[in-house]
Amino acid sequence: MNALLAEDNPATRKREIARLAEQVCLPFRSRAWRGSSGAWQGLNQGSSIDFQDHRAYAPGDDPRHLDWAAYARTNHYTMKLFREEVSPRLDIALDVSGSMALTRPKEARSLDLLHLVLSLALHDGIGLRLYAAHSAGQWRRLDTQAALALQALPLFNFTATDDQAARLPLTEIPWRAGSLRILISDLLVPQPPERELAGLSADHGRVVILAPYLQAEAEPDWNGNLELHDCETRQVRQQRVEPYLLSRYRKSYRRHFDLWQEEARRRGVPLARISSELSLSVALRRQALPAGAFEIRH
Repeated sequence: MNALLAEDNPATRKREIARLAEQVCLPFRSRAWRGSSGAWQGLNQGSSIDFQDHRAYAPGDDPRHLDWAAYARTNHYTMKLFREEVSPRLDIALDVSGSMALTRPKEARSLDLLHLVLSLALHDGIGLRLYAAHSAGQWRRLDTQAALALQALPLFNFTATDDQAARLPLTEIPWRAGSLRILISDLLVPQPPERELAGLSADHGRVVILAPYLQAEAEPDWNGNLELHDCETRQVRQQRVEPYLLSRYRKSYRRHFDLWQEEARRRGVPLARISSELSLSVALRRQALPAGAFEIRH
C-alpha cells in the first residue's frame, strides 16, 4: 500500500494533530475581527503594540500615547493609535451524515479535521461553538471536550426517508455575527452552493470549508450487476452499471464540485478538499494550505 495512506491508529493520529497544532493556525491573520479581549487583530483602536494611525490630542487622552516626535515637528499634540487585540469567534459545523462515515478512513479523516480545528482554537484561546448537522435536516450543539474524545461520528436517531436525505440544515444553525464559520463536510448534498454559501456568510461571517473525500467516490470501478446501498436512507436497490452510466456518474461528480469551487472562489471562501488516503500532514500541505484554509504559524 502507498506509504502516504492515513494511519488508522488513534494514538498516532493524536500525536500528528498535536504536532500540526504547533505548525499551523486557523486563518485569522488575513483580516480584522470583532470579539472579546485577546491576541488577534481587531477592527477598533486598542492598546496593542501594533501602530494603526494618528489623531489630534483631546482632553482626557492617555499622555503615554502622545507622539513626542510629531510634537517636535509640528508643535501640536498628536496621539498614537494602536490596533485593538481581540479573541475572535469561531463556529464549527460538523456534517455527520452517513456519507461522512462511508469507510473507516473517511470517518477518521473527518474526525481528525475536527480535532485539529478544535486543538488550534484551544491552543490560541479562541472562543468557539460546535454543532453537528445531519442531512436528515437535524442539528444539535456539541460539547467541546466530549468532541475531542470522539472516536466515531455522533449519531442522530431518526427514521430515514428520501425527503429527509436531501437537506443539511446549515441555514438553521445559530451562527454568531462576524464569526469564522468552519464547515467540515464532504458536500455530497443536493443543495445549490449559491444558497448554502450565502447562508453561511450571513451577518458578516467568514467561511472555510474542509471537505474530506475518497478517491473511490470520484473514480469508482463499478461494473455489471450491483447491489447499491444508500448510506443516507439505508435503502437498497439493484443496478446494472454499464460504461456509459459510470461515465455519467463521474461527470456529474466532477460538475458538482466544480460548482462548489466556482461559487467559493466568487465569494472568497477557502474550500479545501482533503484526501482520506493521504496522511493528515501531507493532505494539509498539499490541499489545505494552498487553499487558504489554514495558515503557517509564525
